[in-house]
Amino acid sequence: MVSGKTAIGVVVKDKELVMSQRSSDRMEWSMAFVDTSLTNYNYETDAKTDFNGKTNTATIIAEDSNNVAAKYCNGYTTAGTSAGDWYLPAVGELYHYVYGNYNAINTAMTSIGWVLNTAVLWSSSESDDINRVWGMNTSNGSVITYLKDFSYYV
Repeated sequence: MVSGKTAIGVVVKDKELVMSQRSSDRMEWSMAFVDTSLTNYNYETDAKTDFNGKTNTATIIAEDSNNVAAKYCNGYTTAGTSAGDWYLPAVGELYHYVYGNYNAINTAMTSIGWVLNTAVLWSSSESDDINRVWGMNTSNGSVITYLKDFSYYV
């Protein structure tokens, strides 16, 4: 933590990926089953290679007017950040950077009075099934597809 500064997140990867201190309410990924032009991943191993969260988020917002999760992340602001600075991470980012560094992130958050919730987190990675999108469970790192109208966290 930088002395004299108010923390807005925990850096997860090389000053690029930051986890906010605030957990969202549970929300649907989308209110409709819309297939965007994003790559559709059939298998978990393939989905874990998607590290394009920022680009994915922009594509989802442009192509799915019913999307809730990507719009929430894109519109999120904190002191020193503006709408568009935050994004819905791809499942590769969640798995490799968040779950892969879970203990360090949890320690950092705890030291500044935050909590890293054990929960399923939405990603911006789509499945090959128009009704499903990839998500990750922070408690065990499991990466599976969920129906887009289920409610999870971002």
